Order: sequence, then C-alpha cells, then structure tokens
Amino acid sequence: GNIIIDGMKGVGKEEIIKVLQKDLPMDVFVEDLSNENFSFDLLFLSLANDNENHENAMLILDNADKLLLSSDRDVAQDSLNVIKDLMNGIDYKISTSQGLINYPTNNLFIVIMGDFSKRGLCGINQYASGVPDKLLSLSSYNIKLNPVSREMLKLKLCHPQNGVLAHYTEFINSFGAQFTIDEELIDEIVNI
Repeated sequence: GNIIIDGMKGVGKEEIIKVLQKDLPMDVFVEDLSNENFSFDLLFLSLANDNENHENAMLILDNADKLLLSSDRDVAQDSLNVIKDLMNGIDYKISTSQGLINYPTNNLFIVIMGDFSKRGLCGINQYASGVPDKLLSLSSYNIKLNPVSREMLKLKLCHPQNGVLAHYTEFINSFGAQFTIDEELIDEIVNI
C-alpha cells in the first residue's frame, strides 16, 4: 500500500519522516522533489548503484507538490506518470550509455508528501489544487494534516484529565515532588 500525506508547511511532515527513518525496520529513502537538481533518473541510478537489495524499502517523495502542481504542465504530467507507475509497482527504466537499467519498484512502499493546497498556474484564474485523482486511487491511505490552532494546542496541553501537562504533573508528583507550570509560560509556548 502507498500513502499520501498532504499538509501545509509546519504541520509535522518532517517529524513524520524522522520517525519513519528512525523506527522502521526497513530502508527508508527520502527524496526532496523541490531540489532543483532532482531527477527520477538520478534517484534510481543511485539506488541501482549502491549494490544493496532494497526488498521492502520505503521511498518518501517529499515536496511532491512542487512537481505535481508545477505551472509547467509537461513537468507536472511527466511527474504524475512516473509517480503513478511507481505506485503501481512498474519498474523504473533508465537509458544509459551502457544500455537500459531496469530498477524493480514492486517492493517499494511509496509515500507521497507535500502541500497540495491551491496554486496559481499560467493564465488568469487557473489554479491547481489537491492531490491528483490518478494518485488518490492508487493510495491505501490519504492523510490530510491540518495546522493546530493555538486554542487546540492549549487544550492538548492543559486538559485536566487528558492534557500533556496533567500527565507530567501526575508522574512527577508520584515521586513526591511538586510540579506546577505558570499560566504565562503556557501562553508563551502556545504563541510560539
């Protein structure tokens, strides 16, 4: 199964990547598609040349929106076709001076990440938004991350039974220590 994670900058996509890299018992490759030097050919050449068996590896295509929602329609369509093939497990083919390299992708777990909110295209009143439908149908999970409001963060911190601070206070007090947090500090944290 493939996963698509859609969210604005700052909602936690980078943290998700760190956790996956640290905790999964498989190789996790992360490619930033917003890098001006990125190319699918270079990505798969590097994977093919490292002489490792990448059975059941994860490939995270971060900032995929930069290509998929590109104002250059050819770039957007080519990227969509490549990613769609990857999600379908179709081998990636690279033509080199040495001949054709066929990189198997059927055992790659593909994660598409980006901010797929509305973007202007060439022309007046032309916009692209949302994950392309052709990819949504190939994904087992489509996750939309939303920013947390200050009020929600304060609730998560301060809720009397389920708040983070209530749990820490209870834990520290179980050792006989007194733990309190000043309301001004909480407001400072929430306003960061």
